[in-house]
Amino acid sequence: IQAARESGDQLNAEYDLLDSADIYWRMGRYPEAQQALDQAGPSASHAVLALADRIRAAIALSQQKPAAAADISRRVLAETGLDIELTTEAKTILALAQTASGQRGQGVAMLAEAAQLAAKSGSALLVADTGLAQAQALLAAGEGQPSLDAALTALRWFSGVANLEAEWRAWLLAARAENLLGHAEKSREYGQESNETLAT
Repeated sequence: IQAARESGDQLNAEYDLLDSADIYWRMGRYPEAQQALDQAGPSASHAVLALADRIRAAIALSQQKPAAAADISRRVLAETGLDIELTTEAKTILALAQTASGQRGQGVAMLAEAAQLAAKSGSALLVADTGLAQAQALLAAGEGQPSLDAALTALRWFSGVANLEAEWRAWLLAARAENLLGHAEKSREYGQESNETLAT
């Protein structure tokens, strides 16, 4: 960040700060995330502003503020010229916010749109992230088998790249889906896998 600032490259400095904010909130370090967002400040770039709002929406969702997450996500999606990755991420956050607000049918439908965009993007990570979100939304909607299928598909990719946090979430969702389906033994097995991954 400092190097970008010293070189006078304001745009790269803003992106560096937003990258830091994105990492901080995922670690639960919300004050540092907010500080990085504040330091990125108003930007002349619509892409930077949209990315900053996507991060704010993700933070709101993680803090169990679905109404705020939905509002901010819609603001992102109202921007023109968004790239496919940012559009997919904003739709995913909006869908999970809708699900958390009880609008489960809308959330599942929005995630189906996000999954189609992720597939078009060619990004395996985006596809896996969206699949994990689908598993979460489908579980909330009471659709156990589709949720299980989505969780296990995402799990295969995340375990292959050693993303332990995502792998843990996938095992946990799979355990809950199996429980919803009435498969107590499998649910315990997947629950144990999630615990072991968390302890790694």
